[in-house]
Amino acid sequence: MSMTDKGYNELERIFHERDAAWLAARREALNRERQALKEKSSKGAFWMICPKCGGQMKEESLHGVMIDRCGSCAGIYLDRGEFELLARAQQGGLKRLFGAS
Repeated sequence: MSMTDKGYNELERIFHERDAAWLAARREALNRERQALKEKSSKGAFWMICPKCGGQMKEESLHGVMIDRCGSCAGIYLDRGEFELLARAQQGGLKRLFGAS
């Protein structure tokens, strides 16, 4: 094999390109992992903390729907869709209470 003007032969160039591609792919994977960890840790700082008083919140079941209730101020907070589920559960209970079908 002959040397190129850059001082290495074709086989070395192929290995260099393969290694560079592997390093780029590995670097991208590590960056994705790092970003996922960053997002997870930033969520943890305020996760299940009451926005009103800063107390610790816990999940409880209310009419079969998991809601978030503050242990300090007893505030109730609903995630997306939970209000609609509670409204449907309550509506069914009212119908049964008043004998409507």
